[in-house]
Amino acid sequence: MVSIVIPVKDNWEYTELCLKSIFKYTDSPYEVILVDNGSRNPLLEKLLKLKNRNPQVDLKYIRSEVNLGFAGGCNRGIELSRGDFVVILNNDTIVSPGWLSGLLRIFEKEPKMGITGPRSNYVSGPQLIRDCPLHFKNPSDVDLEKLSLYSESFKRENEGQYVKQDFVIGLCMCIKKEVIEAIGGFDERFYPGNFEDDDFCLRTKLAGFEIAMACDTFIYHFGEKTFEGERFDYKRTLLENLMRFMEKWNIDQVNEKGDLYRKVLRRRLIPTENLIYPLFKDHPYILLEWNRDEEEVLSYLVKHFRLKSLPVILTTKEDPEKVMMKTQELLGNLNLLDDPNINITILKGETSQVLNEFKGKFYLFRKLKSENSKAHEGSHVIQVFV
Repeated sequence: MVSIVIPVKDNWEYTELCLKSIFKYTDSPYEVILVDNGSRNPLLEKLLKLKNRNPQVDLKYIRSEVNLGFAGGCNRGIELSRGDFVVILNNDTIVSPGWLSGLLRIFEKEPKMGITGPRSNYVSGPQLIRDCPLHFKNPSDVDLEKLSLYSESFKRENEGQYVKQDFVIGLCMCIKKEVIEAIGGFDERFYPGNFEDDDFCLRTKLAGFEIAMACDTFIYHFGEKTFEGERFDYKRTLLENLMRFMEKWNIDQVNEKGDLYRKVLRRRLIPTENLIYPLFKDHPYILLEWNRDEEEVLSYLVKHFRLKSLPVILTTKEDPEKVMMKTQELLGNLNLLDDPNINITILKGETSQVLNEFKGKFYLFRKLKSENSKAHEGSHVIQVFV
């Protein structure tokens, strides 16, 4: 049996849709453990009504009067779990036909497998499906038939495929109970969320287990609904938990060394290689060398609001006016042209010069191809959006 643990903080309409999709599309024995993580209005009454309409479902409810954070909520649910596997699932997800069997199948083939995760429309790293055609604004906008048809087509194209990874994201993690018995639950210092999944995966790997992405399994994800509902500052929380992660693992300098700790930092925010994360200061920036690849990176950053309100500096050897027009077009296509939170500055010149001027203040930037590149004299600065 599989125990599906869902931490919830308000947002019942998303939770109800998630639960209904589980009831409809889960093809393996399971129990659902819903952790009410300090919702303003307890969810028990609504859950009982849903249970009465689905009496066949093994459904448990536990409530905390305060928000324990994602890690704390997961741990309370894990304590009640009876399954040989525990699935940690975000409440703003919609599962698809055969999702659970797709995650479990890998364990049958790989005796050392400890965690599996799906592909999704809204997730960082290699799990992201870049060309996913599905986009639902809210639960009332969801077309389950459309989602089902897409997921079944996706499964046929990728049937049986999986890729071993160092990490999977916490929107959906299928964990062998043996892993939890070996390393414990999620580290609750990462409050309210971010990096607890990285930390858990890191400990899993260090304990000798493997992690894989199920390439044929799709789960729809709305994304960050608890953060929005609670009005948490996503950027601030991300940075604070980054510091906690670095302090826990004694990372005093971030570079391109190929160890697990730095793999977390390199891949955490955007799905691209060759990113390095220096120790950030009080006022960090994002620095990108502008080229065709960076258009895609910038698009991802603003589209998913992962680093909303962090200043972005684009360095270019092109005409800054042309880059400004391309940037405006990109933001216009995303309906973000007038967003006051987006701050982009274009600098003409070599990246090395900018690095010297802003030394130690970058949160992330592209690694230079040559550390000996010469600075361009007379850099021209254009403020695009302030």
